[in-house]
Amino acid sequence: MSIRTIRRPAVRPVVAVVFAASLAGGAVLVAQEIRSKSSTSAPAAPSNSPDALDEPLRLAYAAQEQLRTVRDYTCMFLKRERIGGELRPMEFIQMKSRTKPFSVYFKWVQPFDGREVIYVSGKYDNKLVVHSTGVEKLVGGTVAMDPRDERALENSRHDITESGLPNLTTRLVTRWETERQLGRTSVEVRDNAKVDGRVCWCVKTVHPNDPRRYSYYRTRVFFDKEHGLPIRFEAYDWPRRGSTTDGELVEEYTYRDLRFNQNLTAMDFNIENPKYNFGRL
Repeated sequence: MSIRTIRRPAVRPVVAVVFAASLAGGAVLVAQEIRSKSSTSAPAAPSNSPDALDEPLRLAYAAQEQLRTVRDYTCMFLKRERIGGELRPMEFIQMKSRTKPFSVYFKWVQPFDGREVIYVSGKYDNKLVVHSTGVEKLVGGTVAMDPRDERALENSRHDITESGLPNLTTRLVTRWETERQLGRTSVEVRDNAKVDGRVCWCVKTVHPNDPRRYSYYRTRVFFDKEHGLPIRFEAYDWPRRGSTTDGELVEEYTYRDLRFNQNLTAMDFNIENPKYNFGRL
C-alpha cells in the first residue's frame, strides 16, 4: 500500500552543493541541491524574517499527516554520528518499524555485522534486546538492557526509543516552532534537491552561536517529494578553531528504500522469530 504523493508550489532552485559518502558494496549516497537548467537567477539570500520557518513547518506538519496513514515500514537506515569528539564510521542497518505498539527491529550490515536489536514498547520489560556477535565491546550473545544503558549508547547519540520517522518529524516540528518564536534562524528552502536520486525539498537552517537555545549550528533536512517525508537529516556543530567554517558534522541519518504498510506482525519484533539469531536471554 502506498501513501499519497505530496505536491507543493515550487521555490527557487539554487546552486548545487553535494555531500557524498562511501557505502557498502561500492554504492554512494549523494545528497545535493541542484540549480534548474532553466534558472539564471542568483541564489536567494537566507532569510531570518518572522515567517521564515512557515514553509519548513508546513512541510513538517504535512509529513505528520502522512505518517498517520503509515502502520509500519521497512528501509535501509544509514547513520553516522560524532561521539566523544570522534566521527564514527557510517552504519548500515536493515530496519523494520511498527507504530502500534511502537516497535523497532535493527540488523546491522556494517559495521557490527550480524548485530540485531529489538525494542517493543511494553514488551520485554520495556528493555532493549540485543544479539551481539561479540566482535564489538557489547557482551556476545543475547542480553536485555535499558535503552539508556551506557553500553547501548556507546555508539549512538540517541536511544532506540527516539528512532524512526515519526520521532524525527515530531522533533522537527517542536524545534522549528520554538525557533520561530525566537526569530533568529536563517532559513533557505531549495527546490529539486536530491537524495539517492529522489527529488526532495531541502530545508537549510543556520543558527546564532547560542547552544542553550539551539541544538546545532546548522541543519539540512530533505523531504521526499513523492511522499513528503524527511528521508535525510544532517546537523553540524558551531565552527571552532581548527574546524571547517561550516562546522563539523554532528550527526546524519538517511532512510533509504522505504516501503510502507508491509503488514508487519508481532513476530517481526519477536526474539523467537526463527529468521533471527537472538537465542536465549
